[in-house]
Amino acid sequence: MFKKLTLIMMMLLCSVVPIHGQKSYLTLGLKAQPLAMTKVKITGKIVKKNIKKASYYRLEKAKGKASYRMLAKLKKPSYIDCQVTKNTRYRYRLTAYYKGKKLSSADATAYTGVGKATFFEYQRSDTKFTPTSIELKGTVENGLTPQGYYVYRKKGKKYALLAHIKAASKAFRYVDKKVKGGQGYSYQFAGYRKEGKKTYIGPKSSAITMYACHAIGTFTSHVTMQKGAYVLTLTSDAFNGPLTLTKQGLRLTCEQISDLYLDRWSLDGRNYTTDQKITLMPGKSLYLLVKSQSHQVITEDKLEVDLEEDASSCRYASCPANFKTPYDATGYAQLNFEYIH
Repeated sequence: MFKKLTLIMMMLLCSVVPIHGQKSYLTLGLKAQPLAMTKVKITGKIVKKNIKKASYYRLEKAKGKASYRMLAKLKKPSYIDCQVTKNTRYRYRLTAYYKGKKLSSADATAYTGVGKATFFEYQRSDTKFTPTSIELKGTVENGLTPQGYYVYRKKGKKYALLAHIKAASKAFRYVDKKVKGGQGYSYQFAGYRKEGKKTYIGPKSSAITMYACHAIGTFTSHVTMQKGAYVLTLTSDAFNGPLTLTKQGLRLTCEQISDLYLDRWSLDGRNYTTDQKITLMPGKSLYLLVKSQSHQVITEDKLEVDLEEDASSCRYASCPANFKTPYDATGYAQLNFEYIH
């Protein structure tokens, strides 16, 4: 009984105090959170250790890119720094010591202003847009939570204030209903805070362009014969967005002819080009001259055309689009956009 009790006590002791000859360690994590434009809370977190606690902590601080300077010696890894100025970036370093020896350090930054505004990465796929409205979503990175937002829209060569949103949140959302179908609009937004009588505006977001258009494009088609070749006319609805196509994304199939290819294409039906990429604008037509490599005469077989939108025109997305039309008929067609993150 005595031996068993002694063994248990030794095991408990070894879980707190390092075994003789084993190096003491304590791993830190650090967070610096602005509470106001003149106050930052610094909190250290012990991630891993083999000692009960550090003997003390040394907190250092640097303004911008300046060198670190001693701020405080602490018994616990937490501190509130009230010696900060507005709209300034600070770096903090917390170092743990045990019996006079340095164990580990952790760094963190804090910005005593409104953080930089950023639109969502998948703006086209995660927001709603129609011919009568455009939804915008974003967030503010780092810094203080905004008390509201300013939304800007490009007018001519400059951006003008479009809306003022009063909402204390790091999440931004706005629906622009002052749009015309088929037209594109460029936006920016920024968060703000009021301190006393002064308003502080954070860094503006990068600009994005969104179209007031159908989420699923609608098109009409017409196929005619010209000297043994198809001319497929694809007309985009006036409320569609721009459609950028590449020859690599074009697939042509026919019930009896397997060697069809796109010879040339045109945006006016007169001047044909062999360019690898072309953009069909809303309300306009695209003319595709389709031929057979073995010079077979294309008759009343059904022609199927698959078109794929150029993925480079989408931000962080692949946008396949499919279109099929029968020979020598005028009908209704859709290009179905499927957004993949």
